[in-house]
Amino acid sequence: MCHALVWMAVPVALAAQGLPPTPAPATAPSYAIAGFAGGVQRAESGKQENGSRLMAAVSLLHPHAAVGAISLMEASIAFAQMNSSTANYAVRENSVEFGATADVVAMVRSFWHLDAGVGLVLSHSLGCATNGAGSTPAGSVPCVHRYANSGSSLLGYRTRVISNWGGDYTTVMLGLDLSAHTVAAGTSVVPSFFTGVRYNLGPIGR
Repeated sequence: MCHALVWMAVPVALAAQGLPPTPAPATAPSYAIAGFAGGVQRAESGKQENGSRLMAAVSLLHPHAAVGAISLMEASIAFAQMNSSTANYAVRENSVEFGATADVVAMVRSFWHLDAGVGLVLSHSLGCATNGAGSTPAGSVPCVHRYANSGSSLLGYRTRVISNWGGDYTTVMLGLDLSAHTVAAGTSVVPSFFTGVRYNLGPIGR
């Protein structure tokens, strides 16, 4: 009986040795692309002014980074619009933002992690426009606020917290950021709630 069990076990052991090892999660740095959309609010001259921001980004990811380690470094370009008005007329401010941000892992679970980041933003005003039936292109009407005049450039900063859900390739994000000294922020520190999707293009040099 014992000899029979031994002879039965030998093929199983040989087959197990021939099986490829279970691949470990990728840990090499990877490239990724992302898109974000969010709303912006600022307090200016005693009024609440609202707007929006659309952003595209390219990132260098560090998959499965530990808590306290850098999870990504990101370069982004965004288009921001803010609505401002006086007693006589209303305009839409238009600006483009170039950002560089680094995020650090704050908390990790199985398919979720929380990141916190900080970065610089160079914003450039495209000028102001009007909406409605008598709409005009950007830069063709005076802006309500001087910092939004066409051609104005400001170097500001941004901090953010992002909640990430997903696997090795696709991640859905929900976050909050605070910006200051940009065209969209004006003279305030402004919050923006945003959502986005990031896609991992794979390890560098693969």
